Amino acid sequence: MVADSQVTHIILWCDERRGNPAPVTNRLLDQRPGIAYMGEMTLATIGYLGTRLFTSLRGRAVGQDSFGNRYFQERGLSRGRRQRRWVLYRGAPEASTVPPEWHSWLHYTTDAPLTDVPRHPWQKPHLPNRTGTPFSYRPPGHDYSGGTRSRATGDYEAWSPEAGSTDAGTPGV
Repeated sequence: MVADSQVTHIILWCDERRGNPAPVTNRLLDQRPGIAYMGEMTLATIGYLGTRLFTSLRGRAVGQDSFGNRYFQERGLSRGRRQRRWVLYRGAPEASTVPPEWHSWLHYTTDAPLTDVPRHPWQKPHLPNRTGTPFSYRPPGHDYSGGTRSRATGDYEAWSPEAGSTDAGTPGV
């Protein structure tokens, strides 16, 4: 048997009844003859390779946005359904990096991406979701902003039961 400290990879399998990926450590794989270690395979790696293969075989490039995401649609038409549209993200797959003009095209709201439509002066440039990054919003008093905030101004009075509460809202009174 292989010791726990020597297990270097995890095989992912999918329970077809539930559709849930479940990691399984296979300690016997390295001992079988004829099986070579191919590197760490994860569900994300397998999905990425499948998407790249499908894109190279059936996809037609439509364009690219300012974040470097590339957009594709299916080359041919299948009877009874519309052409598939998809995006290959630059870097980590983060859906919030898709600008609104490409989002509308991906979701079949428009037939062509709205990349040629001029922006109004009141429109801000698209920014991805920054939650969990150093650029996220941190209100005054947040722990990362020093953890102190200004004192209450006196317009707030805490409730206390001794300050003349009434039982008007109690049932049966």
